[in-house]
Amino acid sequence: MSEVAAKLCDERLPPIPYRQWVMSFPRWVRIQLLRDKQLFAEATRVFIRRVFAWQRKQARALGIDGPLCGAIAIPQFFGGRMNANPHIHALFCDGVFTQGEDGALRFHRQFAPTAEELYALTIQIGKRVLGALSKARELDLPEDDDQALLSHDRAAATGWPSAPQAFAPTTPSPGLSAFVEGFSLHAGVLVEADDRAALERLIRYTARFPLAEDRLSVAPDGRVVVRLKRPWPTTGETELLFEPVEFLRKLVALLPPPRTHRVRYFGIFASHAKAHHAVRALVPRPEAATPEPASPEPASPCAHDPRSAAADDQEAPCAHDPRSAAADDQEAPRAPRPTRIAWAKLLRRVFQIDVETCPRCAGRMKIVAALTDPAEVRRYLSHVGLPTAAPEPMPARAPPQTEWTFAGP
Repeated sequence: MSEVAAKLCDERLPPIPYRQWVMSFPRWVRIQLLRDKQLFAEATRVFIRRVFAWQRKQARALGIDGPLCGAIAIPQFFGGRMNANPHIHALFCDGVFTQGEDGALRFHRQFAPTAEELYALTIQIGKRVLGALSKARELDLPEDDDQALLSHDRAAATGWPSAPQAFAPTTPSPGLSAFVEGFSLHAGVLVEADDRAALERLIRYTARFPLAEDRLSVAPDGRVVVRLKRPWPTTGETELLFEPVEFLRKLVALLPPPRTHRVRYFGIFASHAKAHHAVRALVPRPEAATPEPASPEPASPCAHDPRSAAADDQEAPCAHDPRSAAADDQEAPRAPRPTRIAWAKLLRRVFQIDVETCPRCAGRMKIVAALTDPAEVRRYLSHVGLPTAAPEPMPARAPPQTEWTFAGP
């Protein structure tokens, strides 16, 4: 979660305003989306394309030619009660780009959608999603209760329309949200261009896991207790109780489908987009803004330092050495971007814990050597007061082992 947010802010998203759009589906549709990942991918594309079409229409109304849209979608498969609720969190550019003849990009801010526009978009998305469902193969639900954990209501999940249903006219919802026949669209969260910390927090929220570990506990009777983030609006309950196996079945149903991308790029952010490299060039490099503090080095090498002796034995390179001339003519190769963030940097970025700073002298710590010789390892362990021999394995004991909490009667 934290690494995805850091990578997107550092390498993908330029400093422009972003608006979060959230698309939810009716209960009877959710189980079909969970069963068929291709169907869920098609519903995601329908949602993104309709919002893109609205953005391009608004841009052309403002006299902007050739508008380029961009969005990053992160699907979620869970709700607040550990219920299966596949929905889509999408981060849209709150405007469009235009690309000049020289390849440079220019950003144009747009207005927020109105309640009527959100209502119309919700109807358009709902009709197209129902059309994709009607073309899909009908799924048979098993008679046992295992698959019932995938939806709120088994009876509501068995409905399957033969054709797209007609949407009854309703009054648009107040604010930047719309709810039509179970389809919900929300676009009320906006992050300004200069608030990169808020953008990173928003991405962490969208990429979070189904359940936080500190909300879990075990009751005296052995059942699993899940504490809700806030009291449930309809029932007022603050926690849920599950049998251990039931809890595992609930948790497994909330996992994303295998072999699918968690973060999906659309429009100008897609890797095959023509302006993909141009938009990535707009992202400020955090290394240039906040360089890592260098490790302090002594002004002059110690006379007893073996590195100094080795340096004295080596001759200085000749100015006419062809290797030196070749090195001068060629620029130093650029270091490739790491695919993962170092754990020390991530801890410092998320929790403000700097494990590379010495707690005694506040100096920067670094790896001096990696010991692989057993004799050197034993000598070091003896020096710091740690045991040098591995403990002897003890034979297994017969049950019951009453000192453990999971011991049976």
